[in-house]
Amino acid sequence: MFQTSKYLAKSSCVFSLDIPFGESTSEPIYSDQKPKLLHHKPNSKPKLLHHQQSSRTRAMERATILAALVSLTALFAAGDACDQVPSMSWNDACLKSCSFSQAWTTLCENTLSSASSPATAEVTVFALAAVANAKQMYERTVGTVMNPMLGAGNMPADLRKAVDNCKVKYGQAYNLMASIANQLFFCDFSHARQEFLDAQVAVESCHEGLSAFESLPLYAAVSADYDMTMVTYELGALIVGK
Repeated sequence: MFQTSKYLAKSSCVFSLDIPFGESTSEPIYSDQKPKLLHHKPNSKPKLLHHQQSSRTRAMERATILAALVSLTALFAAGDACDQVPSMSWNDACLKSCSFSQAWTTLCENTLSSASSPATAEVTVFALAAVANAKQMYERTVGTVMNPMLGAGNMPADLRKAVDNCKVKYGQAYNLMASIANQLFFCDFSHARQEFLDAQVAVESCHEGLSAFESLPLYAAVSADYDMTMVTYELGALIVGK
């Protein structure tokens, strides 16, 4: 579903950007809707989906994110930071961005700690780590849940329609996150705020389309992906606002 199609270079550092292809569209959704909590209650623990992955795959994903973070941290430390973007600890970034939801705060902390984020850095570094994780989750859900379902010959028509919609919306969300990563890396935030919103709307559309199928693993996967999308949005809001 996805392939690496271009590389972004800044100074002496290289940051890879994965671009999806297939049944997705990169047309902007342009919604002014405010993101909303879909399913978490106050003080509830996040419902994180544990995907089946080989230890080698997980190690490669962590290594990719870590390499990008090391490059970015060194870059910004050398004085090539984005203008008017604050620096703080990743704990503070999670508390400031997701304080209204303990579930999202915990997910934010787990995401940044597992990505071996530096203790203190420009918020752009943390937002990029969250974007990278969201993209990986989208890819996993399509590859390990949606595609096998669509390959089954006996799927009910209403469920197939919902899953088809989800695959298209996930393509949109992935493309939007790739564009956001590009903007964050080059400190050009001209479209980032709208694209954070559009990614949230795309995943929410998939989630709502599955409302009649809450017992399915796909529904749980999309719920987890939505949470990660919102954590990414909230971290990004520390840079581009809401």
